[in-house]
Amino acid sequence: MSLIQKPLAYAIFLSSFCHIAAAANPPTTENQSINYPIEEVIVTADFRPTTLIDSTGSISVLNSKIFQERAAQHLDNILSAAPNVTSTSSSSRSRFIQIRGVGDLEQYEEPKYFPSVGVMMDDLELGDTANAAMLFDAEQVEILRGPQGTRFGASAQAGMIKIKSNAPTDEFEGLVEAGIGNYGSYNMGTVLSGPLTDTLNARLAIQSNQSDGFIENKQLGRDDTNNLDEITARLKLQWNPSD
Repeated sequence: MSLIQKPLAYAIFLSSFCHIAAAANPPTTENQSINYPIEEVIVTADFRPTTLIDSTGSISVLNSKIFQERAAQHLDNILSAAPNVTSTSSSSRSRFIQIRGVGDLEQYEEPKYFPSVGVMMDDLELGDTANAAMLFDAEQVEILRGPQGTRFGASAQAGMIKIKSNAPTDEFEGLVEAGIGNYGSYNMGTVLSGPLTDTLNARLAIQSNQSDGFIENKQLGRDDTNNLDEITARLKLQWNPSD
């Protein structure tokens, strides 16, 4: 191709590219507009429920989609998805949480009367361990960074993590879930939700999570010394006496 032919080839190529781009993105008229739906995230771990965009604190909200993508069974399986949040283990399950580098590392470091990072499920505090923070039938996890003593007291000097489970429904529904993995891991769970009376709804969630763990003890000849044997049962009632 000569030097005279090259600009012509480039012009033809650019003209074709512009034609394809124009066909893929047709021009909109003055009366047309493209509306993209924006999901509204409600934060409940405050004095009053508010939208995430209007919240003044540093908050991360992890929803059930993240739980499913990570096949998360427990809180420690999703903490890495939030910035400035880490967890450490004691025996087989991570139970100590740090936010912005502040928090307990292990249970023998010093005498503790309350944790540095609090963990709650449905407004019930789980104490200084997060072993009971199972995510089966959970709606979202809210992570509040920084001191939260005004709202939650002394057990949240570094932050608070709140797990919100799914609410009871006005109509009957059920769910059966099962999973299997390596290291002898499997889980089974079921959910039943619906009305008990005209003003009272209930939701029952039960799950069993089992695993041998990834540690093999050659001295003892066992591969289950890092095992998990967890059973979770949660009953949630919702009373609506009137509108």
